[in-house]
Amino acid sequence: MRTLALVLSLFLAAAARAQVEKRDRVYVSEAYGLRATAPDEGWIFYPETNASPKARLHLTIFPRGTPGIPSVSVYVSDADSAVDAPVDATGARELAAKTLETQGATDFERGVSKVAGREAPFFRAKMKNPLGGMLLVRCLERVEHGYVYSFLCARAAEDEASDAKLDAILASIELPEPKNAVESAETATWRGLAAKCADDLPWASS
Repeated sequence: MRTLALVLSLFLAAAARAQVEKRDRVYVSEAYGLRATAPDEGWIFYPETNASPKARLHLTIFPRGTPGIPSVSVYVSDADSAVDAPVDATGARELAAKTLETQGATDFERGVSKVAGREAPFFRAKMKNPLGGMLLVRCLERVEHGYVYSFLCARAAEDEASDAKLDAILASIELPEPKNAVESAETATWRGLAAKCADDLPWASS
C-alpha cells in the first residue's frame, strides 16, 4: 500500500529504532510541510525519509522504552502517484481501510474529524496485536501541498488512557507550506552526471 505498508512491523522494530531517536519535543520537516509536538518528555520521534518507494517520509511518535504501542505514525506520500495514490482524502481513507482489512482488521467505523484545522476523513478498526491481545487503530487522512498525509494511531484495546496522548499529538499537527531544500552546486553536478549515465543505458529508459 502507498502509505501504510506492513504497519505491524512498526511495533516489533520500535525498540531497536530508539537508539537513533530524535529527542526534541517538537519535530519539524520543512521539506514535507510537517510539524508535530510530543505530548510529554517521555515520547520520542523516529523519522525515516524515503522509507519505501512511495512514502516520502515516515514519522513514528511513541513512548520511550516501549515496543511502539501506543503510537502515532505519520506517512507522507505524493498525492499524484502514477498508480494507486488517490488525490482526495476520502479515497486515501478507503485505500487505507482496504489494506488494513487484508491484514485482518475488523469492526470498521468511518467518520470525519479534523487535523491541522481542516476536515480529515478517518476510520477506526480492531486488529490483532503482534505482542498479544487486540489493537484499536484509527487512521486520518489529509491532502495538502500535493502530498497525502496519513496519520495512523494505535493502542492496546485496554489502554483507553493513552487516547489523551494520541489526541494531543493529532491536535499539535501543523502542515505549513513545504520549503524545498537548497541543493549545492556539487550535488547538482553529480545528479546531472548520474542522470546522463542512466540515459546511456538502454534498460534505464524503458
